[in-house]
Amino acid sequence: MKKILFLMAMSIISIYSFSQEKVLFRLQQDGTFLSDKSGKKYEIVLFEGVSCDKLYITIKNNINSLFKKPKEVMSEVENTSISIRAYSDAITCDKLPLCAVSVYSGYYNLMFHFKDGKIKVDAPIIDETIYEGLEERNFSYIASGFFKKGNVNPKKEKYKLLTEDQLNVMINKILGFGNDTEEDEW
Repeated sequence: MKKILFLMAMSIISIYSFSQEKVLFRLQQDGTFLSDKSGKKYEIVLFEGVSCDKLYITIKNNINSLFKKPKEVMSEVENTSISIRAYSDAITCDKLPLCAVSVYSGYYNLMFHFKDGKIKVDAPIIDETIYEGLEERNFSYIASGFFKKGNVNPKKEKYKLLTEDQLNVMINKILGFGNDTEEDEW
């Protein structure tokens, strides 16, 4: 049993040591996300020498540790892909007139595809219908408000960044970037 645990720990460490930089998606004016690096609707993360099944197991374990009820948010095709559909009570926010800030809740979708030595991460998708309390709002309409004449509106930039950061941090935690191992020392 100790040998199995040791081998699993070593495989996880090797995955993280061969991985590249963090994934970064940027919110677009139409409410979609594109890779900051390539401008595509996905990003490929390389893990040289790591098998597809090891990548799949590691990502699945990370999801299990991040979500309270992972089986309710995750669907999977073993060693091929994992899809997440989860709810956030603060998926985005926006400044309203009179200095009020409105917080919106809604569902987001993440998708991971596995091959030997790499993971394809699809750009996150936020459902078009999001909620401010019980009232429905259009996410693409709110996202378009973060821009002015095709550029990021300086007055709304922090709300755009908060939306991006929430999803990018979640994706990178699932990939194993930024996970604190100090908390596990007990």
